[in-house]
Amino acid sequence: MFPDAILEPDMTEGDELWRADVRESVPDHVERERKLLDDIFSTDPSTFLSITVHAWTISALLSASGYSPMRVAAGAVIPLLIKAEPQL
Repeated sequence: MFPDAILEPDMTEGDELWRADVRESVPDHVERERKLLDDIFSTDPSTFLSITVHAWTISALLSASGYSPMRVAAGAVIPLLIKAEPQL
């Protein structure tokens, strides 16, 4: 649909994770966001990073980061500072 868009090499046109008859559980979503953060911290050298996501994912990112999850209003902004330190 967007021939001029530059996509990550592994990104597919269709959403391969979506299933009409399956809803991701909260613990599964939190674990998926934890893996995302692990990937970002291990591969992205940026000091600061902005992630734009919907409310459900904001709550999962908060949980994955050790914060209490919260309900977020549509269009809300949640500043979250996370310092990554390598595990020894």
